Amino acid sequence: MLKNRFVLYFVLSIMFVFPFMKNAHADKKLKVVATLEFLADWAKEIGQEHVDVDFVHDSRLDVHYFQPRPAHVLLCTRADMVIIGGLDLDVWMQALLDASRNRKIQYGREGYVDASFGITKVLQKPIGRVDMAMGDVHPFGNPHYFHNMDNVGVVLENIVTGLSNNDPDNADIYRKNKEKYWNEVQTTFKKLKEFMKPFRGTKVITYHQSWEYFAEEFGLEILDYVEPKPGLPATPKHTKELIEIINQHQIKIILKEPYYPKRPVKKLMKKTGVKVVELVNYPGGRKKARTYLQNLEANINDLIQAIGG
Repeated sequence: MLKNRFVLYFVLSIMFVFPFMKNAHADKKLKVVATLEFLADWAKEIGQEHVDVDFVHDSRLDVHYFQPRPAHVLLCTRADMVIIGGLDLDVWMQALLDASRNRKIQYGREGYVDASFGITKVLQKPIGRVDMAMGDVHPFGNPHYFHNMDNVGVVLENIVTGLSNNDPDNADIYRKNKEKYWNEVQTTFKKLKEFMKPFRGTKVITYHQSWEYFAEEFGLEILDYVEPKPGLPATPKHTKELIEIINQHQIKIILKEPYYPKRPVKKLMKKTGVKVVELVNYPGGRKKARTYLQNLEANINDLIQAIGG
């Protein structure tokens, strides 16, 4: 009799506790860590209330020379999924993955998402051997692919696949959110391309090889770079060559990120009257543009004001 009563109590307690255990599991958010803020933005757009998203890179700093902090290791230790930019854009992330000892997020696991996988447009792929004499050349091609709309679509698909693999219960929600956001992306690109129509064919100089995809998408023509080779500082010889190019082609605009030094472009401004437009590669690099689309619109607005002014 006592044994039967104990069994009854045990069964009733399980029946009482199980729904709460189930709800607690259902309410658990997927912990996502992205290397870059625009990838975090996209993960939030797709995951909404079902994900907790952090990112590593400070958008105000040059991604190529970024140095993660010990706190970022802890983020990775607790992560269910990581999203990397790929194409060697964020090579520093591998050290964080190794230090985290989190098996879920290592290369080849479902918790590891390479955003660049399968992108349809990769520019400036080096041909033949790559060495240090060529500067900071990326062997897999230019990694600033996220300014191309079709590439954005591929990345969003990679993210929704990663979220769905790690949280299949919400896969349908993720898919719906992704399609809604993808429509917003396409609408924004179409609108901004229309704004840029009067300025298509504008010739520009850029500081670094960061804006090839942006230029192709919005109709700019890049003639040269302030850096003589990627990642190498400007030289007097190359600056003299740039002055000749600017005067010959009547170039009015230099595109430059805020974290690059101003001194090399000041001489070009003084000698030619060229304008310097500071565009921001990553959302968060300017206070009033925390999302990818806000940053894209801000860049186009700044560019149009400079060209038309």
